[in-house]
This record gives sequence, structure tokens and C-alpha cells, in this order.
Amino acid sequence: MSGLFHDWVWSVACAGAVCALCTWLCPEGRVKHVLQMACACVMVLAMYAPLRELDMDGYAGLLAEYREDSRAVISRSDAMTERLNRLVIEQEYRAYILDKAQTMGEHLEDVSVGVRWDDGGFWVPWGAVYSNAVSEDFRDTVRNELGIPKERQSVRETDE
Repeated sequence: MSGLFHDWVWSVACAGAVCALCTWLCPEGRVKHVLQMACACVMVLAMYAPLRELDMDGYAGLLAEYREDSRAVISRSDAMTERLNRLVIEQEYRAYILDKAQTMGEHLEDVSVGVRWDDGGFWVPWGAVYSNAVSEDFRDTVRNELGIPKERQSVRETDE
């Protein structure tokens, strides 16, 4: 593409130089007016010459390829944004549960929270895995405040 632009600028500059030289050398009168019209035609042809050489089928193919590439980039961007949103929301629920455990006097070391996409168009907490055992009151609080049933609240098993 830059080669085409370079050739175009070069041809316009050369045509302009030749036209200027001819106009300067030509005597005044009718001949000079005819030469000026001819120079104008030469300049117009020099300006539009690259359009003759432009491969329209190749150009259409290139545009279609760029369009597909942009769709792929947008798709990857949307998927990445969705994953990042999910991670942030999981971390927010995790922090909320850890804070609630501390408030209730539970000695919870860590928790991982799983979320699922809701029909309403947002992430909702689905399950919680605690690092150590917690009380039934705490499980009830998590069920009431976050909507995670006791069946989806579990304790991580360790290989000790």
C-alpha cells in the first residue's frame, strides 16, 4: 500500500514538473491557453492513475478479511471481559463471606465462591467451598443473604 502511495506521489510530482516547465517555455497567446488546458488534463490523469491499477476484487477480498478479523477481535474481547467480570464478582462474594465470618466470630481461613450466569443477565453466587468447618448458623446466614443453599456449601477436603 505504501508503494502504491509512493508511486502516486512521484507521478503527480513529475507530471507537475513537466507541466510547469512546458508552461514556462511556451510563449503568450492562444497556444499557452491550449497548453494550460492540456496540462490540466495531464494532472487530472496523474491524480487518478492509481485507481486504474487498483484491483477491486482484491480490495473487496481485503475488506472482507479485515471485517472477519475485527469480528474475531471483538469476540475475544467480549469473552475476556466476561471472564474478568466473573472473576471480580467471585472475589467480591469471597470478600463478603470472609468479612461476614469475621463479624460472626467464625475462624474461616479461606473460601472459594462459584458463580453462574442468571437468566436476568448477571452473575449470581452458586456455591461456596470453605477451607475449614463453619457453624450451621453461618451456613444459614450465607443461604439467607447470598442465596446459596446448604447443599452447595461444602468444606474443602485436605489430604492430611
